[in-house]
Amino acid sequence: MQIGCTQMHPVTLTAIVIGLVIFGAQSVLYLERRHDRSRLGYLILLLLLLIFNTANGLLPNPTYDIPEYIQHIIVNTTRLGCSTSNNLFLFHY
Repeated sequence: MQIGCTQMHPVTLTAIVIGLVIFGAQSVLYLERRHDRSRLGYLILLLLLLIFNTANGLLPNPTYDIPEYIQHIIVNTTRLGCSTSNNLFLFHY
């Protein structure tokens, strides 16, 4: 099962929507307490996770004008960035 003309699975779309709701709530809490640096780290991690889920759900798609190997590079770069920042925040905070 796919969403529209993309290769995104409905579970991935649900994860993106839930992540956007959580990101909105966390950003409101961060704006109330700007001195809390750990909340900023969680916001950055959540943003990277949203970018990863979106890139993983939409790419690779042969109907796009972007060459397929570049689409794979984009997906793997977001995967690497998300996993690296996860380890950074885990050990830093």
